[in-house]
Amino acid sequence: MWWSSPTSVHGLQKDETCDARSRFANDTARRGSRIGQSSVGKSHSVKIINGRAETHGGAVLDILNEAIVNSTALYDYKPRSAASMDAWFQAKEAGRFPVLCAVDAAGNLLGFSSYGTFRSWPAYKYSVEHSVYVHKDHRGKGIGRALLSSLIEYARSQQYHLLIGGIDVANAASIALHRTLGFTHAGTIQQAGFKFGRWLDLGFYQLLLDTPSHPEDG
Repeated sequence: MWWSSPTSVHGLQKDETCDARSRFANDTARRGSRIGQSSVGKSHSVKIINGRAETHGGAVLDILNEAIVNSTALYDYKPRSAASMDAWFQAKEAGRFPVLCAVDAAGNLLGFSSYGTFRSWPAYKYSVEHSVYVHKDHRGKGIGRALLSSLIEYARSQQYHLLIGGIDVANAASIALHRTLGFTHAGTIQQAGFKFGRWLDLGFYQLLLDTPSHPEDG
């Protein structure tokens, strides 16, 4: 897939779905690690590739920890350890969930996106909760849009039906981006978190996909 590409975006089963995931993973392996390429802004060329723990784990950790320390993008207090990244990537691999990385021509990580289980009960198998993070020095260049657009196509290829993003209501840039790509506001949980000495309201935004073609119970 090739993308022609506002702002930072913070948010991060079985049967027919598993078969679709497996087919997509095999197709991706045959094509190599490149997922797509975006022309971002006026002079930035960004590739969207499959992330790997050994290659991108440290940079992913840096982006996450910056968001934890300086923003309400993550309702977390303490920076995470390198060991936690190993477990995070392993969980993504075990669930066949993507980690899409935006990299520049030199291979530097500019941002990443992923999704995972929304809720663990089986009937939620066609729903996933996603997150998108952009490095603090590369926000406002369209990288978040490229990552989220790629993630939507990945979810469709894996036969998911619903993408769900939990966004702090103060994060106007992320909300605007999600709306631009078709997400709608599903509701807000008031005072869901407490950080930086204040209560935080969490908005949920959803995007319905036209997949799977034949949803099944069980």
